[in-house]
Amino acid sequence: MNKTHTVGAEIRIRNAVKIHRAGQVAAFSLSVPELELEPGSVNVVVGKSGCGKTTLLDVLGCISSFDSCEQFTFALGEKRWEVAGAGAVRRAALRRGGIGYVLQQGGLLPFLNVWENIELPMRMAACPKAYRQSARELADILEIGDLLHRRPAELSIGQRQRVSIIRALAVQPGLLLADEPTGSLDPISAREVRAQLIQSARWLNITTVIVTHDVELFRPAADVIWGFRVEAQAGAGVISTVLKEERREE
Repeated sequence: MNKTHTVGAEIRIRNAVKIHRAGQVAAFSLSVPELELEPGSVNVVVGKSGCGKTTLLDVLGCISSFDSCEQFTFALGEKRWEVAGAGAVRRAALRRGGIGYVLQQGGLLPFLNVWENIELPMRMAACPKAYRQSARELADILEIGDLLHRRPAELSIGQRQRVSIIRALAVQPGLLLADEPTGSLDPISAREVRAQLIQSARWLNITTVIVTHDVELFRPAADVIWGFRVEAQAGAGVISTVLKEERREE
């Protein structure tokens, strides 16, 4: 595959809080005392339902923002952005070219064929033509190169997940987020999709964050595993704190 972008994102977050309210009362708070993602690293996020895994992905992906944040730095090589306090327009600009997102159910547009789904983010980010050639090569590597003319409804669940992975990687982002990418797959397909996702991210040197319930499936590929400490506090609702659980020995 022709690599046209090989700079993984470096993420630094300090003392950040995201609050979900029930009326005027804080019902759930995600607390991030310190989170560091190294360029090109594979980070696995695990935790029970409701602990804030998807909330964490959404703030990392600039889809939503923290309510308070001391530092949220997004760096690609020599370029650095301070995301804390950034408005919706600025976050959207960073999201278009710097972040890829693999949704649990693929999130493909049913009225577009496979190639049109893959090409859409490249059009939005005004990517050079070389990116399209790289995406076609990746489609061949992931064994769907002969399915580019089909609609998503004509594909298996595993094939749709491969399309979602290629679409997320098509803009060759600095940061790749994946929300339960194997959650709806049978064990054999799950292992295949995991291997293809990790191989592609490693090849492009993309910093990767994967949310999963199946930590044992992804543990062998993880550089860092992140978890949550969940506590109920009177008057503050549920507070879920992001913590580093494991780090691969060098």
